[in-house]
Amino acid sequence: MRCITITDQASIAYIEVEDNDLDDMKEQIEDAKIDLEDVEIVDISGLGPDCGRTLEAIAKREEEIQRVERGGYEPEAYFAWICLQGVAYATVENFEDHFHGTFADIEEFVEDYIDNYGILDSIPEHLRGYFDAEKFGRDLMIDDFSRYKCKYRSHFFYIFRN
Repeated sequence: MRCITITDQASIAYIEVEDNDLDDMKEQIEDAKIDLEDVEIVDISGLGPDCGRTLEAIAKREEEIQRVERGGYEPEAYFAWICLQGVAYATVENFEDHFHGTFADIEEFVEDYIDNYGILDSIPEHLRGYFDAEKFGRDLMIDDFSRYKCKYRSHFFYIFRN
């Protein structure tokens, strides 16, 4: 659940951000009898790294997350992209262009890459066993791809094309 905890020094409130825009959040704050002019965000949950500490920045991040989810991606993969690129450079568009998938290990990624791009299609079947997928994967990670360890599923990696 994506939410924030806010205060105006006199009261404290828990505001749901998920599926809400800026106007919806302001309405929740007013319903909680918290002065919008004095609001301070004291906790942010589920919105990823460096989303900002203003209502506008939080509403913008929620909009980005909704776009990511509509595209069929996990928000955590987008958060990994933000960590790799930095909040100033990461956009939903460049995330969608660079995200390659979620994999248990580099070997699984290499198998997927070889299958999807037909890397071995032109090599006769009896010679394919000589192809060193481990070295190929290592070389891909040097220049062509980046990986980021999943925060919530520690045995998985997000893979991004550089």
